[in-house]
Amino acid sequence: YKTGESVRFTIQVTQNGNPIPAASVRYEIGPELMPPTKAETVSIANGRLSVEGGTMQQPGFLRCVAKIQVDGKEYR
Repeated sequence: YKTGESVRFTIQVTQNGNPIPAASVRYEIGPELMPPTKAETVSIANGRLSVEGGTMQQPGFLRCVAKIQVDGKEYR
């Protein structure tokens, strides 16, 4: 992406190659090594979610970290 361009992330949740139905995913988006500017927990019905990441006015890395718990274990 170029500076000022809108960023979009796709989060896909699978287990053994199959989408996990009705998953609850927590994601955080923000500049790398900085506190997240957006954090949300959402339900994914079909194992896939597309989220708006915003824009960056300075060159750098915009990071999206997604976490999910399956059978009591957290995956990132």
